[in-house]
Amino acid sequence: MDCSLLNLFFTIIIFVLQIAVFSVDRALLEEISLAMRNKEPMERFKNRSSLKLIQSISTLPQAFPKKMNTCGRICVHNSGNFVIVSNRGHESIAIFRVDRKGTKKGCLRRTGFYHTRGETPRHFKFDFSGQYLVVANQDSNTIAVFSFKLSTGEIVFTGNEYRVPSPNFICSCPIAADANFSEEKSVDSSEGILLNAKSEEASLQTELYFAQQKILELEARLSRMPSSN
Repeated sequence: MDCSLLNLFFTIIIFVLQIAVFSVDRALLEEISLAMRNKEPMERFKNRSSLKLIQSISTLPQAFPKKMNTCGRICVHNSGNFVIVSNRGHESIAIFRVDRKGTKKGCLRRTGFYHTRGETPRHFKFDFSGQYLVVANQDSNTIAVFSFKLSTGEIVFTGNEYRVPSPNFICSCPIAADANFSEEKSVDSSEGILLNAKSEEASLQTELYFAQQKILELEARLSRMPSSN
């Protein structure tokens, strides 16, 4: 199988337990675009697909029963070098590296499977640096934080785990205090203001602190609710 099609211009789609990788026929798209601009008939493009399947790869280890798993989310790391999928049932994050060279350019190869420290990883999100991965384990009511190794694609549990009732979505938002403004890096207001964060780790810890405070608030509200008994 030649995976070097069209200079790494590819599309990734997830089908339940398989990741399908497609090459995109840019020449055909350009031909269609030119025909549209010239108001030419489109009949000659009928049944001509702009996508071509180049790879299908499982999100699970070979020995794990496929009927016991569904996938939760798929994303591409902001470096463009890794594809990440969550497995609900196998309770894992599956990570794949994108081949950049050789005859398999554009294809995926498995980096590994990593337990999410909980059940049913519904959603996950990288922080803005791409060095931390936060996973929402819906059925075990936890959020787990992992460090992400940009060189290898491996994740390692940081030891940070938080109790959250049935988490099913993670949103990563930058937080900046007044001390994080840099006069040397500030620009005209018409162009916006550049923020000089002390560190991505400190930013993540701040986000998690506010999330923890929200959890405590919700727990207090629940304790004040009348019992159904």
